Amino acid sequence: ELNLIEKNNLYLRLMTPKDQIEFFKNLFKTKSFIQENNYFIIDNNILLILNINRDILNPEEIFFCIQTYKSLNKEIEDIVIICNKISEEANQTINKLKTIFSPSITLFTPIETYALMKKQNAFAYNNTLEKTQKVSKFAFIKHSFVKKQAKNFIKCSLLLFVSSLLFPFATSYLIFASVLLIVGVSCWCFGSKENIISPISKQKLLDEK
Repeated sequence: ELNLIEKNNLYLRLMTPKDQIEFFKNLFKTKSFIQENNYFIIDNNILLILNINRDILNPEEIFFCIQTYKSLNKEIEDIVIICNKISEEANQTINKLKTIFSPSITLFTPIETYALMKKQNAFAYNNTLEKTQKVSKFAFIKHSFVKKQAKNFIKCSLLLFVSSLLFPFATSYLIFASVLLIVGVSCWCFGSKENIISPISKQKLLDEK
């Protein structure tokens, strides 16, 4: 599960600020909330501030969040800061503020943020993207060895055979030429035919008239 926490945190940080806000809107869709800039007021008493893109939360950012709270003129019971990593100075600042400042300040590291995602069954990381990338790579390799490509491999092999007569390192040329010739003949004999898109299919796929 630690790997999932790291992946979700990474994907969340890779999002644009606008997409991050939309993601958290989806997380809080069952609650009453108001969203402004990079913060949410949830159920009228929790101020949640996004500070995800900073590598380490420092005391300066904590005081900036307090300024945001003071500007709202609302009865907030808890300030929640969604962050990445927390500096030792930030931890010390939070401990000092507990005795002199109200409302309370809670820091959500990737662990707590992942728990929030898990509760709502909405995650920043989606393994569909990785599966699509793997399929795309396989499709590219498959496309490279269809019957249509056979003549290209054979042409390259003939060019290398001729080059071996004109340039030094003839052995290397001959080896590569032989490999390409074998691949070309294999594609010609065993390669699959490429799908042909008919004009009607093209119209349906691209909405072309």
